[in-house]
Amino acid sequence: MLIKDKIFLVLYVDVSRIPIEDTYEYLSTVTDAFERIKDESVQMVILPVREQETRLECINPVLLNEEQYAQVQEKLNDLQKVFDELMEQVKEKNNG
Repeated sequence: MLIKDKIFLVLYVDVSRIPIEDTYEYLSTVTDAFERIKDESVQMVILPVREQETRLECINPVLLNEEQYAQVQEKLNDLQKVFDELMEQVKEKNNG
């Protein structure tokens, strides 16, 4: 179902200058900050990157048809899973 009033945000966070052992804590802080301002009208994915600057991309669903919307939704869900798995691996590495 197409929800025209829900926007998609993808935040690419540059972690290239963050020591690997501090990455989890840094990304957790960023995630927590955005969780406080997020509401039901926003779907957000946060992705760590090393070879590009931090940036925020917005995908306005008003510009998408039903098929495009479904594709974006699926890709964002996949990206969120990858991020969650990465965060879990870094957390385990830091605790282990």
